[in-house]
Amino acid sequence: MERNHMFSPFSPLSDDPDTDRVIIVSGSPRRGSQSRRIAEEVAWRVANESPEWVPELIDLAEATVPVWDESLQDPDSTTTETWLATSRRLARASAFVFVVPEWSGMAPPCLKNLFLMCNRNELAHKPALLVGISAGAGGSYPISELRASSYKNTRVIYIPDHVVIRHVGDALRDPIPESEHLDARLRYSLAMLRQYAIALRSVRQSRVVDLETYPFGM
Repeated sequence: MERNHMFSPFSPLSDDPDTDRVIIVSGSPRRGSQSRRIAEEVAWRVANESPEWVPELIDLAEATVPVWDESLQDPDSTTTETWLATSRRLARASAFVFVVPEWSGMAPPCLKNLFLMCNRNELAHKPALLVGISAGAGGSYPISELRASSYKNTRVIYIPDHVVIRHVGDALRDPIPESEHLDARLRYSLAMLRQYAIALRSVRQSRVVDLETYPFGM
C-alpha cells in the first residue's frame, strides 16, 4: 500500500458544477480521531484510483453543524445560515462515504444529527457506503442502525456493500495480511460505490422524482 503521492482532503475545492465529488464524512466528534484517519485513507484511495472522482472530507469534529431543533424550520434563522455552507457541499456531491465509530453499540449523536439537518434533499437518491469502525471486535451495530433509521426522509441510498474495520488502531497501516485483505475489500466497495453513483445520476435527472409532492418517506 505504498503511496506515490500525497493527498490533502482540505486542498482548495473546485467550484466547477461538472466536478464529480464524493464526500467522506468522519463521524466522530473527537479531534484527531481514528475515524478521521480512516476517512483520509478512504479519500486517498479515491484520489489514487479514480482521478475523475474528487474526494472531499467533512470532519464532524470540525464542521459547523448546528444541533437540530424546530427553529431551523425558520428560513431566516441565523442557525440555518451557519449550516448552509455544509449543506451546499453535500448537495454538490454525487456519493458519500460515512465513517462511523461504534459508541456503546450505537452511531455517535453528531452523525445522527447530521441526518436530521439534511432536510433540503442534499442526500436524496445518492449512494452511500457505510464504514463501521471499532477499537475492539465490534463495529457492525452502527451500520444496522443507520440502515434502519437514517434513510426515510433523507432518501440516501446505502449500497449493499459495507466495510467493518475492527481493531482500528492497527488497521490499514503496515502491509500485514489483515490490512491487505481489508484494503482490497475497501477498494472493491469504493469501486461499487462509483458505479452506483453513475447509475443513480439518471434517476435524479428523471421526471419521476417528485420531492415536492412527497417530501417525507412513509
